[in-house]
This record gives sequence, C-alpha cells and structure tokens, in this order.
Amino acid sequence: MNLDSDVIVIGAGPAGSRTAQRIAAAGYSVILIERRAELGNPVCCTGIISCEAFTRFEIDPVIAMRELKRATIYAPNGRSVQAQRDSPQAVIVDRGSLDGFLTTRAVESGAKLLLNTRAESIRTDDNRVIVSVASCERSYNLTARAAVIASGFTPALLRNLGLGRIKDAALGLQVEVDTPEPAEVQLFLGRRFAPGFFGWLAPISDRKAKLGLLTRTKADNSLDALADFLRCRGMIHQVTDDIQCRPIPFSTLPKTFTDRIMVVGDAAGQVKSTTGGGLSYGMTCADIAADTMTKALSRNKLDAAALQSYERAWKARLGWDLRLGRLAMHAFQRLSDRQIDRLIERCADKRVFDRMAADERLTFDRHGAALLSAGRSLWPALLSL
Repeated sequence: MNLDSDVIVIGAGPAGSRTAQRIAAAGYSVILIERRAELGNPVCCTGIISCEAFTRFEIDPVIAMRELKRATIYAPNGRSVQAQRDSPQAVIVDRGSLDGFLTTRAVESGAKLLLNTRAESIRTDDNRVIVSVASCERSYNLTARAAVIASGFTPALLRNLGLGRIKDAALGLQVEVDTPEPAEVQLFLGRRFAPGFFGWLAPISDRKAKLGLLTRTKADNSLDALADFLRCRGMIHQVTDDIQCRPIPFSTLPKTFTDRIMVVGDAAGQVKSTTGGGLSYGMTCADIAADTMTKALSRNKLDAAALQSYERAWKARLGWDLRLGRLAMHAFQRLSDRQIDRLIERCADKRVFDRMAADERLTFDRHGAALLSAGRSLWPALLSL
C-alpha cells in the first residue's frame, strides 16, 4: 500500500513541531501540516516558559525577551503581595519566533511542512490513517501509518474518534501595550475583569508588555476595561495592536490515544490547571508521544494497546500537579472579591509567598507540593472566609 508518510502531525505549534522533529530524527517520514499560512502569526500566547524547560528543550537564547523572578499579585481592593526568588524562574520568549524555531528544527530533521493546510477530518482503517485536508480551495486526502493531533483546542477534529471531550475551557485574550517604565509580572484578581480567573501584565521589553486575561464571559469588553483601569493608574500607556484570543482547555481529554492516533498539547488539555500555560507541558508530552510512536513504528504495532503507554507515561509525569491545580482553581473560582481580599491579606500577614519561595519543591512547572504546603498554612484562614 502506498502511503504519503509514516506519520502525519496535525499542528505546527510547539507541541506538534517538537513531536515531528523527534519522530523525523528517528528516521521516519513525517508530514507536518499547519492551518496558518505563516508561522507565528497570529499568536495568542504570553510565551512564558520555565528556565528549566528553556534549557531542556534547547531553545535558541536569541528568542528570549525577558527573565522573570518576581510577580506582584493585586487583590480586588488594590492591596498587593509579592512572590519573588533571587534567581530567574521563567523566561518570556517571542512566541512567534519560538514556533518558527521549532518548526525549522523539524524540517531540518526531515519533516515535510505543509502550510495553509487545514485538517478537516481524520479516520482510520485497518492499515492506515486518512486525514482529509483543505488547502487553497483544494481538498484532498493524506495517508500515513499513524497520526499525532497537536492542533490546539479543536473539539470538532476529535469528535468522531471516541476519545471523549474536554469539558472545561476558558477564553484567553491578549494585546500588546506600551508601559511608562520597566514592568514586572503583575496579576490582577477579582470579578470585575476576570471572574474566577485573573488578568496579567507581562513585560517583553523595558517599555512594552503583554496585557491579557482569562474569562468565560464578556469577551474583549473585559480586556478593554482592564486596559482602561491600568491606563488611569499610569501603569500602561496605549494599546499597540489588535486583541488576539484563543480557547484554553482547563480539563484533560478523557482518552489521548486510540488505534494509530495520539493527541498532544492543548488538544489533549495538557496545560497548567492554575494558569492555562501549555508550552512546557505540551513539549514534555510531545517527547513522550514521539518516544511511544517511534517504538510502535519499529514494531509495526500501532493499535491502541501499543500506544496506551503514552497516556500512562504523561499522566505519571504531570497528573498529580494537574489534579491539585484543578482543585485549587475550583476553590478559587468560588471566592467572592471580599474573600479574595481577605485571602491576599492573610497571605501577606503570614508571609505565605516567602515560605513558598523558600520551598525547593515549588518550581514554575510543578505546583503540587507547594499548593499543599500553602493550603496547610492557610487552612484556618480558608475556613473563616
């Protein structure tokens, strides 16, 4: 049987490109398809990645725009508390350049890139995967031995695969703004702008920052209101580009594998339950997916039984932090603004963030142990809210 490739990877974001690069480097033919006509445009992502992940994934230092070691958290009443460490904990990267860098590595490893190509459906038969695509008003099929779906939060593409559905998602909105002075990361809590979530101001240079928020309602009106609020307080000047938005999953896909197919990254819900950030988790799971796929290809065993080790491995790596983060977010979403004010006050009085900063178990990517520690410290206060 003539096939177009060994593997089709759908989506040339960080998770998809990392998967394609690893599989191609192992000697298998890979087609990497991307619906955008140009990599990195548009992108709705702050681009924050831990220093550990930045090093582990060998990301080009040229892409780094800012190191982060401090954040200020604002309660609805305006009181603030700082979280800080002496050394940088994360890096803000140029997200568009990161897409280009990772995709270039995939192509250099042997993957074939198809831009402006949208996957419309995917199905399997006994011997192959068939992906129906559309490109430049032309529709056709691509075939392969297996496929990896890394297309972001795209429920329609997964609908007929029997994998279940992601049940919880929010909308991320972001815009670039000018700032009057070098900024630090700032988080804004409360129901006025981001009910149940938060807004952020993240610096990308001395005079520019990404302003964004997570929301389930009110869409871009919420971001306009936050921008006006910060402008009135002299924290930002003007908005310098159009609002970008994308859906962000806050639960995982019930099943991330089936015969000849695996799902990776945002498409699988592999994002931090506390922040919605997915760069590190997505690329971590991409490595696990690539290792599983190359082993299955070498054995020519590509049924669900052969691919289920992928799900076991990524859940063993990330599952505990995802569950604890989800519980923490569900608890936070039940709080009123007054309760959030009191919680931030207790955090400041009890120096909770100082203790968390001193806890070596807390890393930018792994929150579970620190959440438990903070929960124990605040338990009496939480009961009184």
